[in-house]
Amino acid sequence: MPFLGRTSRLERSGARRVVKLPTMALNELELEVLAWVAYDYEAVSTIRGSIARDLGRPVSEEEVGAALVTLARLGLVDVFFFDVPSSRYRPASADEFPVSELWFLSNERGRAEEERSE
Repeated sequence: MPFLGRTSRLERSGARRVVKLPTMALNELELEVLAWVAYDYEAVSTIRGSIARDLGRPVSEEEVGAALVTLARLGLVDVFFFDVPSSRYRPASADEFPVSELWFLSNERGRAEEERSE
């Protein structure tokens, strides 16, 4: 995926921050993943390389997938399956399909958390 002029959460903030949620804190990888799904549908394969670049370390598809599932379970991102015949994103559950086949988009709560972490 071409770079669309977005800056990473780390570049914008200039420092590492942790967002406190009622029951847990998001780690650095989860915050970076949340930033990448804030305004567009993204899949593990479309953001893994950018996240690795932004964090300055190798990041596996399994790590990104686990972070996305965690964010979905926390209610910060919505999960979708792309229905090819209709060319539409359909709501799905993270347990319905392999994570590699799912698309994710931050919801209002997730965008608020991501903005608060900057």
